[in-house]
Amino acid sequence: MAEEYDNTNSGALFAPRTEKILRAGPVDIDGTEHRMIIVQSAIPDKQTGGEKQIFETYLKVGNMFQTEKKSDKDSDYDGKLNFPVGDKKVWFRSKVSKAGNKFTSVSMAPLKMNGTSGSSPALSTTAASSASEVMDDDIPF
Repeated sequence: MAEEYDNTNSGALFAPRTEKILRAGPVDIDGTEHRMIIVQSAIPDKQTGGEKQIFETYLKVGNMFQTEKKSDKDSDYDGKLNFPVGDKKVWFRSKVSKAGNKFTSVSMAPLKMNGTSGSSPALSTTAASSASEVMDDDIPF
């Protein structure tokens, strides 16, 4: 039986396959300015067997900043993200799958009262191999 991986507060980001940013800019929502983008993407069309174009909207949830790596386990970028379920500290690490595909692993932790979180969580070998296995998922970016 395959070992299960808990992917809570983690994920993997890949180079865009068909995604294209069409528009980006500020949008006022109830008196507060937010940043929004519209992304054009292609998804499988089960009726025709081809592809169907869709247009997805995304709101900015935070900023990330390049870090100074002192070891291979350190993140390449980190930052604070503001989600409706609460603020999170986030780390991004550049990785290469066993198949040689580049991806970025994402890990998050709840923010502590002083706006920080503990040290950067390290991804286990299971997490890295699981991330390479999800490469066929329809992840917009």
